[in-house]
Amino acid sequence: MKKTILPFVIAAMVLTGCDSKEQKKLNKQYISTAKANAVKYIEDKYGFTPEIRSAEQEREYGWINSDPLSTVYVRMNHNDRDFGVYIDGATDNTDGYDNYQCEDIADYFCSAISDITGKPVQLTLKGGMVQTSFDPIENECINMYSESFETSAPEKFFSSSRCSVLAEYVNTDISSIKKKDLPEYLFSEDNNNEITLVSYRDKDHVGLYDQSSMLPFHAECRTIISNNGTVHEDYSLGQAGDMSYYIRNEDSSAVTVREVVPDNGSEWNDEFFTAETASKAYSFKCDHDCEVNIFFPKSAIDPIAPNARGIHRELGICRGSGSSRSFDTYNLMDLNDEYEICSFNLNAHQEAYIVFLHLTNVKK
Repeated sequence: MKKTILPFVIAAMVLTGCDSKEQKKLNKQYISTAKANAVKYIEDKYGFTPEIRSAEQEREYGWINSDPLSTVYVRMNHNDRDFGVYIDGATDNTDGYDNYQCEDIADYFCSAISDITGKPVQLTLKGGMVQTSFDPIENECINMYSESFETSAPEKFFSSSRCSVLAEYVNTDISSIKKKDLPEYLFSEDNNNEITLVSYRDKDHVGLYDQSSMLPFHAECRTIISNNGTVHEDYSLGQAGDMSYYIRNEDSSAVTVREVVPDNGSEWNDEFFTAETASKAYSFKCDHDCEVNIFFPKSAIDPIAPNARGIHRELGICRGSGSSRSFDTYNLMDLNDEYEICSFNLNAHQEAYIVFLHLTNVKK
């Protein structure tokens, strides 16, 4: 955590030092007023007086400088619970947002979903309306709400608040869960809430949802429930040698996959590059058009020598056979440390095979 925040703290110290004497005086006034506003806001909303731990003024950052804003994040504590209030310090007011109840809201979400789907291994709540421009504050200004949450009247809170929740499971059937199964007030016209349920293949994958490019490799399925309805995706993973693959919302057996002997690298040569095969080759065939997504371990691809220059790694796809055969190469994006992650379109009844290539003398 220190390594992440420290550069921003240093930047803040440098850039705040550029404020004029008058501005520094005004900054202190903003913080002082915001602290008083935050205390009054909490007292009015919850009926207790919090302890102030610290306060940090928000700044809008440009390329070479920053401008101080009148909004402030006030860090507080009450009954061993740390929380924060985001509020303006330009005037006396109680128009703030806080995350004092974020754990209570998350627990309620968890219970509401668990009653239908079973208890998730992990639940992550994101919500509130605060957006900031200063990263150290932004990292804390999450799940902040102006509305008060009461377990006896959740519909009052959810009718106007914005929340999204990620519920992560392991080997759990979530395919039958629909919007109609959850309380109506979670999806009022005004709140735009969203609930995402993911079932992983293994408990070690829980928490990896943000690695969206690898999600079908980690997960069996995903269901997204929002005001727009329910979207469900299945990830049936197939395996062929070193490679894993899937076709969205279809059983992996819909595609016939086998290892083949790749064409000599010279078959791929054209006026723009010279090619050498760098991995095993796999043939794909399906009776209908589809998109194939593959996960190929980098350890199964011949490495490029550390001192080599001008060599590119690309995915080669050979389609058809005989005189109708064609060769295509696709640039790769380095999205993962362990796998090459690629996708390609497969035409009905047309066999295509893939192999990783090392291209030299590249002119394109």
